This record gives sequence, C-alpha cells and structure tokens, in this order.
Amino acid sequence: MGYERRMWNLGRVKEVEERHTWTWHPPGKRRKKEKPTPEAVRKNNQRVAARKRRMQLEMYFDENDAYMTLTYPKDGRPADMKECQKDWKDLVDILRRVFRRNGGVLRWIRNIELGSKGAWHIHAVIKELPAGSIGMDGKPVHIAKLVQMIWQKQLKHGRVDSQYLQNDVEALAEYITKTPESSRDTGHQITENNCSASRNMPLPEPEIRTYSRWKTFVDRDIKVPKGWALDKSSVRDSINPFTGYPRREYRLIKLEVRRC
Repeated sequence: MGYERRMWNLGRVKEVEERHTWTWHPPGKRRKKEKPTPEAVRKNNQRVAARKRRMQLEMYFDENDAYMTLTYPKDGRPADMKECQKDWKDLVDILRRVFRRNGGVLRWIRNIELGSKGAWHIHAVIKELPAGSIGMDGKPVHIAKLVQMIWQKQLKHGRVDSQYLQNDVEALAEYITKTPESSRDTGHQITENNCSASRNMPLPEPEIRTYSRWKTFVDRDIKVPKGWALDKSSVRDSINPFTGYPRREYRLIKLEVRRC
C-alpha cells in the first residue's frame, strides 16, 4: 500500500493531509522501527491541536467575529487555574443567555494562560451576536462591547482588548493553542495553559482516498481541482514521528464564482 490522502471539506476551504501508511516499502529501502522521542510526540500533539482549532476557525468564524484578550488587575489575579476557569464559565453563562434572547448561537475558542511573570489572561475567539441584538441594558450591542461590560462591570475583572478576526487563521490557531513547551523562545512564554472550545462546533469526517503499491507524493506537484486554488503558504512537508515516513499538509481555497 502506498499512501493515503485525507481531505476535510470545511466549506470555502479544504484541509488536506497526505501520509504514508505503515505498510509502505519504497524500492531498496526498509523502514526502521524507532520509538518517537517525547519531544517529537509533543510537537505532533501540538500540530494536531492547532489543526483542529484552525479548521474550527475556518468553518465557524469569519472576519466579523472577535478575537479578545481578557486580563486581570495586578491586585485581583486568580489564585490558580480552577479559579480562572470559573471566571470564564461565569462569563459564558451570561453570554449564552444574551445570545438566546437574540436568537443566536454562542461559539467560542479560548486559551487560559499564566504568563512567566504571574499574570493570568485569556485569549478568546467569540462569535459575533446576530445583527440588531439588544444587550442586558436594552440597548443595541455587539460582542466586544458585551464582553467588556460583563468582564469589567459585572465580574469586576480587568481590561478587555478586542479586534476583528484576521485572515491568518493558521497563525491564530497556533497562538491560541500554545503551551509552555511550544511558547519557548517565542517572546510569549507561558508557564501554564488550558485550551478549550464550545462543543457546538463539530468537524466533518475526512474523505479518505488510498493510493496503492509503493507510490509516494514526494516531489510530485499538488493536483488542484477545478474551482479551487492552492494556498501555497499552507504547504508543509515533514516527517511523521510515528512511522518515520514523509507527510505533507496543505490547504485549498474555493474560488469565487462570478455571476453576470
């Protein structure tokens, strides 16, 4: 058996992974069974986590949604992760009620982090409210303003910095899933983290196609189907730490159809 191609259809984007199976034996070569190092396993787990969040960002969020950083005052920091998680739950409980009253569905991805200097903070992507939504005070509101009101006035915490979601979801997914290990030498060192997301963002099962014999995708051009374009910046060639064989990942973007 040669290799398999796994493709996730996320609507306007398709995520593709090509990888050799355990039974691939190229001519004149034999696979050496080597136990992956803990570092290799850690990097692979980080890659999988970032890919999952990236696909959720692609499928459920757009440029109208918000990316936020929620902070605490120096004299009001949580004692530990559990306390910070409770603060987030309190925020989400209030948000969910506002979304329901306005006929919306709350979706979010967040990473609770403890900085190297002891400052707790939360990075979060939150879905925008439906157009014309009314807040708790009976006035029109959008998600950034609503979160700021709840976090600062009701829960009595710190500052909320917000911006619209950017197009580079790959970088955002990596940033919002960072761990103490992956943040080393990045300038954003953290010592503890907890990444989570709302449960209402399931991902589709991948379409799997198997290519037989000893075929390989290495050094072959990527075949781009009609109506799609290759995101060249997304092409990643690496070695699978569990098999020792090549692996390639890339992203296809659906072309807009012009109508007369």
